[in-house]
Amino acid sequence: MNYGLRYDFETGLSDQIDSYWGAVQPRLGFAYAPDNKTVIRAGAGMFADRNSMTFFFITGNQKTIVGNSDPNQNFLPGITLPMVRKGAETGGWQLNAVNLAAFLPGGVTCSPFLTLPPPAPPLCLNAPAVTALSILTDGTYPTENITGPCPPACTAGAGGMDRHNSKLPYAEQASLEIDRQVGNSLTIDLGYLFVGAHRLVLGNGLNTSCPVGTSKPNNPTGPPFVPGPPFNSPAAQGWLNPDGTISDCTGTPQLLAGKPFFTGNEFSNGGFLDYNISTVNANYHGLTVQAIERMGKYFNLNANYTWSHIIDDGNFTTFINLPQNQFDNKSERGNSGDTNPVTDRVGLSGRNSYIGQPLRSWDLRVSRAFQMTERLKLDFAVDAFNVLNRQNIDEVFSVYGSPVFCGAVPQHFGDAASLTAQAGQAACNFTPPPGITPPATFAVPPTANTSFGTPRTMLNPRQLQFSAKFSF
Repeated sequence: MNYGLRYDFETGLSDQIDSYWGAVQPRLGFAYAPDNKTVIRAGAGMFADRNSMTFFFITGNQKTIVGNSDPNQNFLPGITLPMVRKGAETGGWQLNAVNLAAFLPGGVTCSPFLTLPPPAPPLCLNAPAVTALSILTDGTYPTENITGPCPPACTAGAGGMDRHNSKLPYAEQASLEIDRQVGNSLTIDLGYLFVGAHRLVLGNGLNTSCPVGTSKPNNPTGPPFVPGPPFNSPAAQGWLNPDGTISDCTGTPQLLAGKPFFTGNEFSNGGFLDYNISTVNANYHGLTVQAIERMGKYFNLNANYTWSHIIDDGNFTTFINLPQNQFDNKSERGNSGDTNPVTDRVGLSGRNSYIGQPLRSWDLRVSRAFQMTERLKLDFAVDAFNVLNRQNIDEVFSVYGSPVFCGAVPQHFGDAASLTAQAGQAACNFTPPPGITPPATFAVPPTANTSFGTPRTMLNPRQLQFSAKFSF
Protein backbone atom coordinates (compact mmCIF):
# COMPACT_ATOMS: atom_id res chain seq x y z
CA MET A 1 0.00 0.00 0.00
CA ASN A 2 1.16 3.50 -0.82
CA TYR A 3 -0.30 6.72 0.49
CA GLY A 4 0.76 10.31 0.36
CA LEU A 5 -0.15 13.96 0.38
CA ARG A 6 0.87 16.57 -2.19
CA TYR A 7 0.55 20.32 -1.91
CA ASP A 8 0.90 22.82 -4.77
CA PHE A 9 0.72 26.57 -4.95
CA GLU A 10 1.15 28.90 -7.88
CA THR A 11 2.10 32.55 -7.85
CA GLY A 12 2.82 35.19 -10.47
CA LEU A 13 -0.74 35.91 -11.56
CA SER A 14 -1.87 37.97 -8.57
CA ASP A 15 -2.47 41.01 -10.79
CA GLN A 16 -5.09 39.03 -12.71
CA ILE A 17 -6.59 36.66 -10.13
CA ASP A 18 -6.33 35.97 -6.43
CA SER A 19 -3.72 33.36 -5.51
CA TYR A 20 -5.12 30.02 -4.36
CA TRP A 21 -3.54 28.24 -1.42
CA GLY A 22 -5.88 25.28 -0.95
CA ALA A 23 -4.48 22.71 -3.43
CA VAL A 24 -4.12 19.86 -0.91
CA GLN A 25 -4.12 16.49 -2.71
CA PRO A 26 -4.34 13.20 -0.76
CA ARG A 27 -3.61 9.96 -2.65
CA LEU A 28 -3.86 6.24 -1.90
CA GLY A 29 -2.96 3.11 -3.87
CA PHE A 30 -2.57 -0.59 -3.22
CA ALA A 31 -1.86 -3.89 -4.98
CA TYR A 32 -2.88 -7.35 -3.73
CA ALA A 33 -2.26 -10.85 -5.11
CA PRO A 34 -4.66 -13.43 -3.60
CA ASP A 35 -2.86 -16.19 -5.53
CA ASN A 36 -0.03 -16.60 -8.05
CA LYS A 37 -2.32 -15.99 -11.04
CA THR A 38 -4.34 -12.95 -9.88
CA VAL A 39 -3.38 -9.35 -9.13
CA ILE A 40 -5.78 -6.63 -7.91
CA ARG A 41 -4.73 -2.99 -8.12
CA ALA A 42 -6.66 0.10 -7.02
CA GLY A 43 -5.96 3.72 -6.36
CA ALA A 44 -7.63 7.06 -5.70
CA GLY A 45 -6.51 10.60 -5.27
CA MET A 46 -6.92 14.29 -5.98
CA PHE A 47 -4.82 16.07 -8.61
CA ALA A 48 -4.60 19.85 -8.93
CA ASP A 49 -4.03 21.41 -12.33
CA ARG A 50 -2.27 24.63 -13.27
CA ASN A 51 -3.84 27.84 -14.50
CA SER A 52 -4.24 27.80 -18.25
CA MET A 53 -1.96 30.52 -19.56
CA THR A 54 -4.22 30.88 -22.58
CA PHE A 55 -6.28 33.31 -20.53
CA PHE A 56 -3.33 35.38 -19.35
CA PHE A 57 -0.94 35.94 -22.26
CA ILE A 58 -3.18 38.53 -23.90
CA THR A 59 -6.09 38.68 -21.53
CA GLY A 60 -9.08 40.81 -22.34
CA ASN A 61 -8.90 42.47 -18.95
CA GLN A 62 -5.51 43.89 -19.87
CA LYS A 63 -7.09 45.67 -22.82
CA THR A 64 -8.14 48.95 -21.34
CA ILE A 65 -11.41 50.55 -22.36
CA VAL A 66 -11.09 54.26 -21.79
CA GLY A 67 -13.50 56.25 -19.65
CA ASN A 68 -14.38 59.91 -19.42
CA SER A 69 -15.36 62.29 -16.64
CA ASP A 70 -18.50 63.31 -18.52
CA PRO A 71 -21.33 61.18 -16.96
CA ASN A 72 -23.02 61.04 -20.36
CA GLN A 73 -19.99 59.40 -21.91
CA ASN A 74 -18.83 57.00 -19.21
CA PHE A 75 -18.65 53.35 -20.20
CA LEU A 76 -20.66 51.86 -17.33
CA PRO A 77 -21.12 54.47 -14.59
CA GLY A 78 -21.68 52.90 -11.19
CA ILE A 79 -20.95 49.37 -12.42
CA THR A 80 -18.02 47.25 -11.24
CA LEU A 81 -16.75 44.51 -13.53
CA PRO A 82 -15.34 41.41 -11.76
CA MET A 83 -12.52 40.74 -14.21
CA VAL A 84 -10.56 44.01 -14.16
CA ARG A 85 -6.92 43.25 -13.37
CA LYS A 86 -4.72 45.22 -11.03
CA GLY A 87 -2.72 47.79 -12.92
CA ALA A 88 -5.02 47.67 -15.93
CA GLU A 89 -4.24 51.34 -16.49
CA THR A 90 -0.86 50.19 -17.82
CA GLY A 91 -2.28 47.38 -19.94
CA GLY A 92 -2.71 47.29 -23.69
CA TRP A 93 -5.53 49.18 -25.36
CA GLN A 94 -8.61 47.62 -26.87
CA LEU A 95 -8.84 50.17 -29.60
CA ASN A 96 -12.15 49.03 -31.03
CA ALA A 97 -13.71 50.29 -27.77
CA VAL A 98 -12.33 53.78 -28.36
CA ASN A 99 -15.42 55.07 -30.11
CA LEU A 100 -16.13 58.57 -28.80
CA ALA A 101 -14.44 61.74 -29.96
CA ALA A 102 -13.98 62.67 -26.29
CA PHE A 103 -11.77 59.60 -25.79
CA LEU A 104 -9.21 60.65 -28.41
CA PRO A 105 -5.74 61.71 -27.29
CA GLY A 106 -4.95 65.40 -27.17
CA GLY A 107 -4.36 66.88 -30.60
CA VAL A 108 -6.08 63.96 -32.37
CA THR A 109 -9.34 64.70 -34.13
CA CYS A 110 -11.92 62.62 -35.89
CA SER A 111 -11.82 62.63 -39.65
CA PRO A 112 -14.48 64.70 -41.42
CA PHE A 113 -17.74 62.94 -42.31
CA LEU A 114 -16.95 60.12 -39.85
CA THR A 115 -18.97 61.44 -36.93
CA LEU A 116 -22.68 60.96 -36.37
CA PRO A 117 -24.80 64.11 -36.34
CA PRO A 118 -26.86 65.08 -33.24
CA PRO A 119 -28.90 63.87 -31.46
CA ALA A 120 -26.85 60.67 -31.90
CA PRO A 121 -24.01 60.09 -29.43
CA PRO A 122 -20.77 61.76 -30.54
CA LEU A 123 -19.31 58.64 -32.11
CA CYS A 124 -16.07 58.84 -34.06
CA LEU A 125 -16.17 56.01 -36.59
CA ASN A 126 -12.43 55.99 -37.24
CA ALA A 127 -11.39 56.59 -33.63
CA PRO A 128 -9.53 53.23 -33.34
CA ALA A 129 -7.48 54.01 -36.45
CA VAL A 130 -6.48 57.56 -35.51
CA THR A 131 -5.75 56.49 -31.92
CA ALA A 132 -3.50 53.65 -33.10
CA LEU A 133 -1.69 56.12 -35.38
CA SER A 134 -1.20 58.47 -32.42
CA ILE A 135 0.24 55.67 -30.24
CA LEU A 136 2.62 54.47 -32.95
CA THR A 137 3.86 57.88 -34.16
CA ASP A 138 4.26 60.00 -31.02
CA GLY A 139 3.35 57.69 -28.13
CA THR A 140 0.23 59.62 -27.11
CA TYR A 141 -2.42 57.38 -25.57
CA PRO A 142 -6.14 58.00 -24.90
CA THR A 143 -7.19 59.36 -21.54
CA GLU A 144 -8.00 56.66 -19.01
CA ASN A 145 -9.60 56.76 -15.58
CA ILE A 146 -9.60 53.17 -14.37
CA THR A 147 -8.81 53.73 -10.69
CA GLY A 148 -10.96 55.42 -8.09
CA PRO A 149 -14.74 55.92 -7.80
CA CYS A 150 -16.97 55.92 -10.83
CA PRO A 151 -17.44 58.55 -12.14
CA PRO A 152 -14.90 59.65 -13.21
CA ALA A 153 -13.06 56.33 -13.10
CA CYS A 154 -15.30 54.32 -15.40
CA THR A 155 -12.71 52.55 -17.49
CA ALA A 156 -13.23 48.78 -17.57
CA GLY A 157 -11.67 45.61 -18.88
CA ALA A 158 -13.42 43.86 -21.71
CA GLY A 159 -12.85 40.34 -20.53
CA GLY A 160 -10.80 37.86 -18.58
CA MET A 161 -10.90 35.64 -15.51
CA ASP A 162 -13.03 36.48 -12.50
CA ARG A 163 -10.53 38.01 -10.09
CA HIS A 164 -12.01 36.48 -6.94
CA ASN A 165 -13.49 33.21 -8.25
CA SER A 166 -10.70 31.53 -10.23
CA LYS A 167 -9.36 28.76 -8.03
CA LEU A 168 -7.12 26.07 -9.50
CA PRO A 169 -8.98 23.32 -11.37
CA TYR A 170 -8.62 19.84 -9.93
CA ALA A 171 -9.61 16.23 -10.61
CA GLU A 172 -10.71 13.34 -8.43
CA GLN A 173 -9.45 10.06 -9.88
CA ALA A 174 -10.14 6.46 -8.91
CA SER A 175 -9.22 3.22 -10.67
CA LEU A 176 -9.58 -0.54 -10.21
CA GLU A 177 -7.80 -3.23 -12.23
CA ILE A 178 -7.94 -7.03 -12.01
CA ASP A 179 -5.41 -9.15 -13.92
CA ARG A 180 -5.99 -12.91 -14.17
CA GLN A 181 -3.99 -15.60 -15.90
CA VAL A 182 -6.15 -18.34 -17.42
CA GLY A 183 -4.35 -21.51 -18.34
CA ASN A 184 -0.73 -21.33 -19.41
CA SER A 185 -0.79 -18.51 -21.98
CA LEU A 186 -3.99 -16.41 -21.73
CA THR A 187 -4.17 -13.26 -19.60
CA ILE A 188 -7.38 -11.28 -19.06
CA ASP A 189 -7.32 -7.73 -17.67
CA LEU A 190 -10.42 -5.86 -16.43
CA GLY A 191 -10.12 -2.17 -15.60
CA TYR A 192 -12.33 0.71 -14.52
CA LEU A 193 -11.35 4.37 -14.39
CA PHE A 194 -13.28 7.34 -13.01
CA VAL A 195 -12.18 10.95 -13.35
CA GLY A 196 -14.20 13.83 -11.98
CA ALA A 197 -12.85 17.22 -13.08
CA HIS A 198 -13.98 20.39 -11.36
CA ARG A 199 -13.54 24.15 -11.64
CA LEU A 200 -12.82 24.00 -15.37
CA VAL A 201 -12.98 27.30 -17.22
CA LEU A 202 -16.20 28.29 -18.98
CA GLY A 203 -16.63 31.30 -21.21
CA ASN A 204 -19.62 33.55 -20.60
CA GLY A 205 -21.08 36.73 -21.96
CA LEU A 206 -21.24 38.95 -18.89
CA ASN A 207 -23.42 41.53 -20.62
CA THR A 208 -26.61 39.43 -20.44
CA SER A 209 -30.02 40.88 -19.65
CA CYS A 210 -32.62 39.21 -17.46
CA PRO A 211 -34.87 36.75 -19.30
CA VAL A 212 -38.13 38.38 -20.42
CA GLY A 213 -40.57 38.27 -17.52
CA THR A 214 -37.90 38.48 -14.81
CA SER A 215 -36.09 41.37 -13.16
CA LYS A 216 -33.92 42.50 -10.28
CA PRO A 217 -36.12 44.82 -8.20
CA ASN A 218 -33.24 45.93 -5.97
CA ASN A 219 -31.04 47.02 -8.90
CA PRO A 220 -31.34 50.24 -10.91
CA THR A 221 -33.83 50.02 -13.77
CA GLY A 222 -33.93 51.57 -17.21
CA PRO A 223 -36.50 52.19 -19.94
CA PRO A 224 -38.57 49.15 -21.04
CA PHE A 225 -36.68 46.76 -23.32
CA VAL A 226 -33.58 48.99 -23.12
CA PRO A 227 -31.38 47.60 -20.34
CA GLY A 228 -29.25 50.76 -20.34
CA PRO A 229 -29.56 53.97 -22.32
CA PRO A 230 -26.72 54.42 -24.79
CA PHE A 231 -23.47 55.67 -23.30
CA ASN A 232 -24.98 56.14 -19.86
CA SER A 233 -25.98 52.83 -18.36
CA PRO A 234 -26.97 53.04 -14.71
CA ALA A 235 -29.48 50.24 -15.23
CA ALA A 236 -28.47 46.79 -14.00
CA GLN A 237 -31.27 44.46 -15.03
CA GLY A 238 -29.21 41.42 -15.93
CA TRP A 239 -26.64 38.92 -14.75
CA LEU A 240 -24.21 41.53 -13.38
CA ASN A 241 -24.93 43.59 -10.27
CA PRO A 242 -23.46 47.07 -9.71
CA ASP A 243 -21.09 45.75 -7.02
CA GLY A 244 -19.46 43.30 -9.44
CA THR A 245 -21.26 40.15 -8.28
CA ILE A 246 -23.47 37.98 -10.48
CA SER A 247 -26.85 36.57 -9.50
CA ASP A 248 -30.12 35.24 -10.89
CA CYS A 249 -33.08 37.42 -11.75
CA THR A 250 -36.36 36.90 -9.93
CA GLY A 251 -39.80 36.18 -11.32
CA THR A 252 -41.25 33.70 -13.81
CA PRO A 253 -39.68 33.94 -17.27
CA GLN A 254 -41.84 33.92 -20.36
CA LEU A 255 -41.26 30.91 -22.58
CA LEU A 256 -40.74 30.94 -26.32
CA ALA A 257 -40.30 27.56 -28.01
CA GLY A 258 -40.34 26.09 -24.52
CA LYS A 259 -37.48 28.09 -23.01
CA PRO A 260 -36.72 31.61 -21.71
CA PHE A 261 -35.68 34.27 -24.20
CA PHE A 262 -33.92 37.61 -24.12
CA THR A 263 -34.36 40.97 -25.84
CA GLY A 264 -30.90 42.48 -25.66
CA ASN A 265 -27.83 43.18 -23.58
CA GLU A 266 -27.92 44.30 -19.97
CA PHE A 267 -25.87 47.36 -20.94
CA SER A 268 -26.74 48.58 -24.41
CA ASN A 269 -23.39 50.30 -24.91
CA GLY A 270 -21.30 47.45 -23.55
CA GLY A 271 -21.34 45.00 -26.41
CA PHE A 272 -19.94 41.56 -25.69
CA LEU A 273 -18.05 41.41 -22.38
CA ASP A 274 -16.07 38.19 -22.25
CA TYR A 275 -16.12 36.71 -18.76
CA ASN A 276 -14.36 33.47 -17.89
CA ILE A 277 -15.40 31.66 -14.74
CA SER A 278 -14.28 28.34 -13.26
CA THR A 279 -17.57 26.48 -12.92
CA VAL A 280 -17.49 23.51 -15.32
CA ASN A 281 -17.70 19.95 -13.97
CA ALA A 282 -16.94 16.85 -16.05
CA ASN A 283 -17.22 13.15 -15.22
CA TYR A 284 -15.48 10.35 -17.11
CA HIS A 285 -16.31 6.66 -16.74
CA GLY A 286 -14.19 4.11 -18.59
CA LEU A 287 -14.25 0.31 -18.68
CA THR A 288 -11.54 -1.70 -20.44
CA VAL A 289 -11.21 -5.40 -21.20
CA GLN A 290 -7.99 -6.81 -22.58
CA ALA A 291 -7.08 -10.39 -23.54
CA ILE A 292 -3.52 -11.41 -24.42
CA GLU A 293 -2.81 -14.86 -25.83
CA ARG A 294 0.82 -15.86 -26.28
CA MET A 295 0.99 -18.17 -29.28
CA GLY A 296 4.37 -19.80 -29.32
CA LYS A 297 7.63 -17.97 -29.47
CA TYR A 298 6.94 -15.37 -32.15
CA PHE A 299 3.26 -14.40 -32.05
CA ASN A 300 0.96 -12.68 -29.58
CA LEU A 301 -2.77 -12.10 -30.02
CA ASN A 302 -4.00 -8.93 -28.30
CA ALA A 303 -7.72 -8.02 -28.18
CA ASN A 304 -9.03 -4.86 -26.51
CA TYR A 305 -12.45 -3.39 -25.80
CA THR A 306 -13.09 0.04 -24.28
CA TRP A 307 -16.37 1.60 -23.22
CA SER A 308 -16.25 5.20 -22.06
CA HIS A 309 -18.55 8.16 -21.60
CA ILE A 310 -17.95 11.77 -20.60
CA ILE A 311 -20.66 14.07 -19.26
CA ASP A 312 -19.99 17.74 -18.57
CA ASP A 313 -21.80 21.06 -18.32
CA GLY A 314 -19.53 23.19 -20.46
CA ASN A 315 -16.79 23.22 -23.09
CA PHE A 316 -13.70 25.23 -23.82
CA THR A 317 -14.17 28.96 -24.00
CA THR A 318 -15.14 29.92 -27.53
CA PHE A 319 -18.12 31.89 -28.72
CA ILE A 320 -19.96 28.79 -29.92
CA ASN A 321 -19.54 27.15 -26.51
CA LEU A 322 -21.22 29.84 -24.46
CA PRO A 323 -24.24 28.70 -22.40
CA GLN A 324 -27.51 29.40 -24.15
CA ASN A 325 -28.90 30.67 -20.84
CA GLN A 326 -26.42 32.11 -18.34
CA PHE A 327 -29.05 31.78 -15.60
CA ASP A 328 -29.56 28.04 -16.10
CA ASN A 329 -26.20 26.35 -16.41
CA LYS A 330 -27.74 23.05 -15.28
CA SER A 331 -29.41 22.76 -18.68
CA GLU A 332 -25.91 22.61 -20.23
CA ARG A 333 -25.24 19.20 -18.70
CA GLY A 334 -24.94 16.65 -21.48
CA ASN A 335 -22.60 14.56 -23.59
CA SER A 336 -19.12 15.97 -23.84
CA GLY A 337 -17.99 16.70 -27.37
CA ASP A 338 -18.43 19.15 -30.22
CA THR A 339 -21.26 17.68 -32.27
CA ASN A 340 -23.59 20.65 -31.72
CA PRO A 341 -22.26 22.91 -28.97
CA VAL A 342 -23.57 26.14 -30.50
CA THR A 343 -25.02 28.63 -28.05
CA ASP A 344 -28.57 28.75 -29.41
CA ARG A 345 -29.74 25.17 -29.64
CA VAL A 346 -32.88 24.27 -31.51
CA GLY A 347 -36.03 24.00 -29.39
CA LEU A 348 -35.47 21.98 -26.24
CA SER A 349 -32.67 19.82 -27.62
CA GLY A 350 -29.91 18.96 -25.19
CA ARG A 351 -26.30 19.92 -25.63
CA ASN A 352 -24.34 17.59 -27.94
CA SER A 353 -27.44 15.44 -28.44
CA TYR A 354 -27.07 14.89 -32.21
CA ILE A 355 -24.98 11.76 -32.75
CA GLY A 356 -22.57 11.59 -35.67
CA GLN A 357 -21.53 8.63 -37.78
CA PRO A 358 -19.99 5.69 -35.85
CA LEU A 359 -16.24 5.38 -36.27
CA ARG A 360 -15.16 1.96 -37.53
CA SER A 361 -11.54 1.35 -38.37
CA TRP A 362 -9.40 -1.79 -38.59
CA ASP A 363 -5.69 -1.38 -37.92
CA LEU A 364 -3.10 -4.07 -38.60
CA ARG A 365 0.53 -4.47 -37.52
CA VAL A 366 3.02 -7.11 -38.61
CA SER A 367 6.45 -7.02 -36.97
CA ARG A 368 9.52 -9.22 -36.79
CA ALA A 369 12.65 -8.97 -34.67
CA PHE A 370 16.06 -10.27 -35.77
CA GLN A 371 18.64 -10.87 -33.05
CA MET A 372 21.85 -10.30 -34.97
CA THR A 373 24.29 -10.66 -32.07
CA GLU A 374 24.01 -10.55 -28.31
CA ARG A 375 24.00 -6.74 -28.41
CA LEU A 376 22.61 -5.99 -31.87
CA LYS A 377 18.92 -6.28 -32.71
CA LEU A 378 16.89 -5.23 -35.76
CA ASP A 379 13.10 -4.76 -35.66
CA PHE A 380 10.97 -4.44 -38.81
CA ALA A 381 7.29 -3.40 -38.68
CA VAL A 382 4.49 -2.70 -41.14
CA ASP A 383 1.45 -0.78 -39.85
CA ALA A 384 -1.78 -0.33 -41.76
CA PHE A 385 -4.28 2.19 -40.36
CA ASN A 386 -7.89 2.02 -41.56
CA VAL A 387 -6.83 -0.96 -43.62
CA LEU A 388 -10.29 -1.33 -45.21
CA ASN A 389 -10.17 2.36 -46.27
CA ARG A 390 -13.59 3.12 -44.79
CA GLN A 391 -14.83 6.69 -45.22
CA ASN A 392 -15.22 7.85 -41.61
CA ILE A 393 -16.93 11.18 -41.13
CA ASP A 394 -15.37 13.37 -38.45
CA GLU A 395 -17.78 16.34 -38.22
CA VAL A 396 -21.12 17.25 -39.76
CA PHE A 397 -22.78 20.61 -40.29
CA SER A 398 -24.76 21.20 -37.09
CA VAL A 399 -26.49 24.49 -38.00
CA TYR A 400 -30.17 23.64 -38.32
CA GLY A 401 -31.13 27.12 -39.50
CA SER A 402 -34.31 27.45 -37.44
CA PRO A 403 -34.97 28.15 -33.73
CA VAL A 404 -37.61 25.38 -33.75
CA PHE A 405 -37.58 21.93 -35.27
CA CYS A 406 -39.38 21.58 -38.57
CA GLY A 407 -41.17 18.25 -38.32
CA ALA A 408 -39.39 15.26 -36.81
CA VAL A 409 -36.41 15.89 -34.54
CA PRO A 410 -33.09 14.66 -36.02
CA GLN A 411 -31.35 12.23 -33.69
CA HIS A 412 -28.27 10.99 -35.52
CA PHE A 413 -26.35 11.15 -38.77
CA GLY A 414 -28.29 9.86 -41.75
CA ASP A 415 -31.65 9.39 -40.02
CA ALA A 416 -34.94 10.15 -41.78
CA ALA A 417 -35.32 13.60 -40.21
CA SER A 418 -31.81 14.62 -41.33
CA LEU A 419 -32.41 13.40 -44.89
CA THR A 420 -35.73 15.25 -45.02
CA ALA A 421 -34.00 18.50 -44.05
CA GLN A 422 -31.27 17.94 -46.64
CA ALA A 423 -33.91 17.42 -49.31
CA GLY A 424 -35.47 20.80 -48.45
CA GLN A 425 -38.71 19.11 -47.37
CA ALA A 426 -38.60 19.98 -43.63
CA ALA A 427 -41.24 22.73 -43.61
CA CYS A 428 -41.12 25.06 -40.60
CA ASN A 429 -44.38 26.14 -38.98
CA PHE A 430 -44.48 27.99 -35.67
CA THR A 431 -47.11 30.02 -33.85
CA PRO A 432 -45.95 32.00 -30.78
CA PRO A 433 -47.82 31.35 -27.51
CA PRO A 434 -50.61 33.83 -26.73
CA GLY A 435 -49.29 37.08 -25.30
CA ILE A 436 -45.69 36.40 -26.38
CA THR A 437 -44.02 38.73 -28.87
CA PRO A 438 -40.89 37.08 -30.32
CA PRO A 439 -37.84 39.35 -30.70
CA ALA A 440 -36.65 40.21 -34.18
CA THR A 441 -33.81 37.71 -33.84
CA PHE A 442 -36.30 34.85 -33.49
CA ALA A 443 -36.83 34.23 -37.19
CA VAL A 444 -38.40 30.97 -38.39
CA PRO A 445 -37.47 30.20 -42.04
CA PRO A 446 -39.70 28.32 -44.51
CA THR A 447 -37.50 25.20 -44.31
CA ALA A 448 -34.58 23.88 -42.31
CA ASN A 449 -31.00 24.31 -43.53
CA THR A 450 -30.38 21.82 -46.36
CA SER A 451 -26.73 21.42 -45.25
CA PHE A 452 -27.70 20.21 -41.79
CA GLY A 453 -26.25 16.79 -41.01
CA THR A 454 -24.05 16.63 -44.12
CA PRO A 455 -20.32 15.79 -43.82
CA ARG A 456 -18.05 18.71 -42.99
CA THR A 457 -14.70 17.03 -42.30
CA MET A 458 -13.40 13.49 -42.82
CA LEU A 459 -10.97 11.33 -40.90
CA ASN A 460 -7.88 9.82 -42.52
CA PRO A 461 -8.09 7.29 -45.35
CA ARG A 462 -5.95 4.14 -45.39
CA GLN A 463 -2.37 4.83 -44.31
CA LEU A 464 0.62 2.49 -44.54
CA GLN A 465 3.67 2.89 -42.36
CA PHE A 466 6.96 1.01 -42.70
CA SER A 467 9.52 1.21 -39.92
CA ALA A 468 12.83 -0.25 -38.83
CA LYS A 469 14.57 0.06 -35.48
CA PHE A 470 18.17 -0.84 -34.84
CA SER A 471 19.11 -1.48 -31.19
CA PHE A 472 22.66 -1.75 -29.95
